[in-house]
Amino acid sequence: MPHLRHLVGDVPAPTPLPPSESDLRFNTAMERFVGVFAKERPLVLFLDDLQWADAASLKLIQHLLGVADQGLFVVGAYRDNEVNPAHPLMLGIEAMKEAGVVLSQITLKPLSGPSVEQLVVDTLSCSVDEAAPLVRLLLAKTDGNPFFLRQFLSNLFVEGYLNFGTDRRGWTWDLDAITALSGTDNVVELMVRKLLRFDEATIDALRLAACVGNSFDLQTLAHVYEADLETTRAALWPAVEEGLVLDRGAVLAFLHDRVQQAAYQLIDEADRPGTHLRIGRLLRAQTSDDDLEDRAFEIVEHIGHALSDLTDPAERLDIARLNVSAGKRARDAMAYDAAVGFLRNAVELLGEGVWTEHPKLAFRAHFDLAEAIYLTDAWEDADDHFDTILKKSTSVVDRVHVSEVRTVLARHRNDYTGALKHATERLAMTGITLPPPEDVDGLMALMGQAGAALAPLMEGRSPAELIDLPPMTDPLRLVEADLLAELMLLGYFFTPLYIQIGVLTLVGRSIEHGNSRSSPAAYGAYAMTIGTAAGQYEAGAAFGRMAMDLADKQQDPFARCSPRSGSPASPRTRPTRPTWASACSRSASTTPCGSVPPCGPPTPRSSPPCTSGGGGRRCPRRSRRSNATCS
Repeated sequence: MPHLRHLVGDVPAPTPLPPSESDLRFNTAMERFVGVFAKERPLVLFLDDLQWADAASLKLIQHLLGVADQGLFVVGAYRDNEVNPAHPLMLGIEAMKEAGVVLSQITLKPLSGPSVEQLVVDTLSCSVDEAAPLVRLLLAKTDGNPFFLRQFLSNLFVEGYLNFGTDRRGWTWDLDAITALSGTDNVVELMVRKLLRFDEATIDALRLAACVGNSFDLQTLAHVYEADLETTRAALWPAVEEGLVLDRGAVLAFLHDRVQQAAYQLIDEADRPGTHLRIGRLLRAQTSDDDLEDRAFEIVEHIGHALSDLTDPAERLDIARLNVSAGKRARDAMAYDAAVGFLRNAVELLGEGVWTEHPKLAFRAHFDLAEAIYLTDAWEDADDHFDTILKKSTSVVDRVHVSEVRTVLARHRNDYTGALKHATERLAMTGITLPPPEDVDGLMALMGQAGAALAPLMEGRSPAELIDLPPMTDPLRLVEADLLAELMLLGYFFTPLYIQIGVLTLVGRSIEHGNSRSSPAAYGAYAMTIGTAAGQYEAGAAFGRMAMDLADKQQDPFARCSPRSGSPASPRTRPTRPTWASACSRSASTTPCGSVPPCGPPTPRSSPPCTSGGGGRRCPRRSRRSNATCS
């Protein structure tokens, strides 16, 4: 919605987040956007042709309708003859019913015999008895479909089967001739019959317009029609005069999707892939580099009809890059099924040799595909693609990054054992050999080593100095830092020793290599260690404040979600209420990463703060609609 910037100004690009958090952020943003219009007065949304809606759009509708205290009323229309019980729309409707969303279904039936009779009598100014034979024929031909009925009557007049007789001063028709008409058994056949009356220039323009879409801008059609705007508009004008194409200035649209379907059928089935390929190539050739990202969807959707016809290696590489770009944009828009389609096309175009010739592009295409597949809940398929990357990639950084992401994804689906396996395997590649949870002696020894390595690094340093450390830039150390942050979270499910090992190691890495987005979490946890465990309350409070200041300095919502309330040492060094006020203020500022701000300091009846993992995740002890988050 680019026009919104006139109201809210330029909005910075969102910070990259893990898939689940990105999902939550998007839903929260849409929920708040709709809430702007649905708070003081009800908002009614009418959504047509829901049988074509993608899974991501249906999930968003389901989310918005599940929001309490919001005056949103959605009216949706779909063709029940184009869906089955396994269709995403029907599954979404069932899910909404189970979630308690109030739904009412109204079945729109065809026009009844009396209704068609009244329509014919009013249109032709005749008696009921005179109209009866024609009404029976119209019902048999159109089955009471209002659009079909109107077009059928119009076509009878145009083709001379329905005439106004000046001598009788009334309408006449030939029932036998109308009954014998061919190509009028369904609305698409009828529309094809109407379109074929136009000259070849108009038919050619309509064919191409049908390939572009139900609505299309004149500039795009002129590109693919290979003519100027005036010539293109002139070619379409007979269809506009017939009312089959609606002229809205720069944008035109077919009167009905059945008209578009009929125009598309004018292209021989064998010629359709080639037509789409020609359109895609023309759009690609006429699109500047500055506009290429905005038109990537349009270009790759056309060329995707004929991937096997791309034989030039340079063109295959170019279209593969466009598919990667389109896949990323679709994934960012939560259209995961579309993202999977684009990225599968990219992988197909790149082939096996790309790992040698273009390793970065190969990694990007395969990684984004694996992530998008995961987001469609096809976890095993996603794991297979991640395994392919680990086998094919020779980059240690890329392989560690894949394992860090697999750790996060496994944790999100409550597979903590799998998450620990991925983390352990890749930490070994960075030089950290992590013993299993049951090896207490080994873990104690590793923790001692981490503490011994940190001690000289901390000597003579105050917490305030650490905030001015340079940013971490080493790619391997950056993914290692994220893995260590994951290890800290996994410690809540296996052993606290993992937490301590992660904290001590990550603090040391931050001092040696610079601060990363995971450093504030490590500093905040280190504050707990020296403040609560060692009794150094002032030092713990100082580290906690530094952790939050660093998160603010980084302007990274992911980092700001980590050090929630400073340190457990804070109440021992400062009054409680200001500490909680600061925590609430900082928590509210973390909402871009998907968390929900807490509602204030605890009351005597409140549950104790949850410590099940931090990072702004929703507390597992609370209900789904709870405003509480883990601290």
